[in-house]
Formats: sequence, structure tokens, C-alpha cells
Amino acid sequence: MDPEFDDVVAVEDLMALERRYAAERQQGALSRQCRFEYGWGLVRSRYREDTARGVALLSELLPETPPEEQRDVLFYLALGYYRLKEYERALEHLEGGWGLRGCVPGHTGDPGDTQVAQVTHRWPR
Repeated sequence: MDPEFDDVVAVEDLMALERRYAAERQQGALSRQCRFEYGWGLVRSRYREDTARGVALLSELLPETPPEEQRDVLFYLALGYYRLKEYERALEHLEGGWGLRGCVPGHTGDPGDTQVAQVTHRWPR
């Protein structure tokens, strides 16, 4: 089993992330970290609607994320689109995040880049 693709977030963990998100939102101080973690949890939910909400949240977060932190957001966006079976959109985020235009799914870049390898070995052919 591949944790990033097959595992789902535990309901209790997702509820805890949702409570934290709601509390910060109510206080008017919604941190980028909180939004990322909640989006990450939603993307990993067993429910398609949650995954779509996570993709939307991460998409909103991306423009305000510093360039050095965008790679994680792009990876989880790609994962969300993959789980939604929107493979072309997933591919766009992988290509953008890793500078792999034209390389995925035949990625031959950095052999230590396990996130790209995880996605591309499962790519529908």
C-alpha cells in the first residue's frame, strides 16, 4: 500500500483539523499552516466531496505561498486531482512544481525525488 495514495486520513484527525480551522477562522486569524494542514487532510479523505474541498482550499492557498514552500502545496494539489481522477490537472501541477514540463510520466529527473516517482508509477497508461 502506498500511503500517499491509498491511505485515508482518520476521521478523528480530519475532525481535529476542521475544529482548528474553524477556531482560527472564527478568530479572524487563519494561518497559512492551518489552511495547508486542513487542505492536506481533506485531500486525503475517503470522500470525494472532501477531496474536492481540499483541492479548492489548496488552490486558494497556492498564490500566497512563498516559492520555497510551493512544492508541497503543488504535490497535494496533484494528489487531490489524481484522487478525483482529473489526471491532466494533476499532471499540470506536477510539471509546474518540479519544472518537469514534458517529462512526466516518463520522468527522468532527480532520482531522489520520491514524490514525483510515487505519482508517475501509478499514472494511468
